[in-house]
Amino acid sequence: MAAKPKSRATRRPGLPELSGPAIVLGLILLAFAGEAQAQDAATEDTGAADPPQAENKTGFGAGSFVAVPIPVNNPTFGTGVVLGGGYLFKADEKSDTSFIGGGVFGANEGSRAGALGGSFSFADKRYNGFGFLAAADLSYELFILGQPVRIEQDGAAVQGEFRYGFTETLSAGLSLRYVESRLSGINGTDLPEQIQDISDLSIATVGVVGQWDTRDDTFYPTTGGLLDLELTYNETSGVQNLTYTRSIIGYDHFWSLGERSVIGARLAGCAVQDRAPFYETCLLGSEIRGFSLFEFYGDQMVTAQAEYRGRINERFGYVAFAGVGDVRRNFLSFDSGTRYAGGIGGRYRVSKEFDLDVSLDLTLNDKNESFVYFYVGQSF
Repeated sequence: MAAKPKSRATRRPGLPELSGPAIVLGLILLAFAGEAQAQDAATEDTGAADPPQAENKTGFGAGSFVAVPIPVNNPTFGTGVVLGGGYLFKADEKSDTSFIGGGVFGANEGSRAGALGGSFSFADKRYNGFGFLAAADLSYELFILGQPVRIEQDGAAVQGEFRYGFTETLSAGLSLRYVESRLSGINGTDLPEQIQDISDLSIATVGVVGQWDTRDDTFYPTTGGLLDLELTYNETSGVQNLTYTRSIIGYDHFWSLGERSVIGARLAGCAVQDRAPFYETCLLGSEIRGFSLFEFYGDQMVTAQAEYRGRINERFGYVAFAGVGDVRRNFLSFDSGTRYAGGIGGRYRVSKEFDLDVSLDLTLNDKNESFVYFYVGQSF
């Protein structure tokens, strides 16, 4: 029996390196990337033998077009759907799948976004990266000194990252980003006084990124670990000129408990210089399921979470998880104190070959609030 190929792909969206408008903009492309690769893999997972000449096709011309709807749900933007389409291909046998595509996002709370971009991997996975161009018009609740205020945020973003693979497990490189952001009140109301000085900003970012990855699989790892590091320098212009640095580190590790069970754990830390725009700070909801993005945020954050993953059969699985975090205040927020949340979830495997799941999670936090999440892939 042939060994299952080791899958490598971009991590699930919603991670802290995408902040503010870029959270939803990245969601469009990164969620589509995962689902598109799943659909591409599912065409190979039919059980029928392919003719020899159809196997291991590489090169741009050997790719395929896909178009998929992707339901999403989270406590910040509500329930919606991503409609995406694009072209997938493998540059060579050892490189990851590359894609070029675009998509649009809409949610019941009034948020809208669109994006174009993709990811690349070539030269036996020596050169890797991604890039996107997007625009968004978002509506959400921001908690200012503990009180919720609904605001609107519109803007555009362009972001790119390049990583050079020094070995099969170690890579490092540079990231660049430019964001234009405008904040406004709902239905013509004034913004709260505390955020009027950041109502119209342009943000330019340059950073260094590093990754050490020993996992046996990206979509559904059972052993090994992943260390991610990002350090950025940011300058703003507009209503207020600011400079600030941002540092993010995360480590995931996985232990196999047999053919059907895995335990995963994640530790993460974030630090941002004071006076950074609130959507550029450390967001508890970007790490721990069970909290909206802009309720608990600040200049420093430490989080830990663990998850048990089980399989019922080849298609269906389940999870039980818990997370805890602490965020230090900034000028708009209080110290969060120790916050915790947990829950259960179901998994449906859209590709048995690439071990990629559609995920539905039910959460309950320490404030007795419950939320539902629907997304592609695993939480970490």
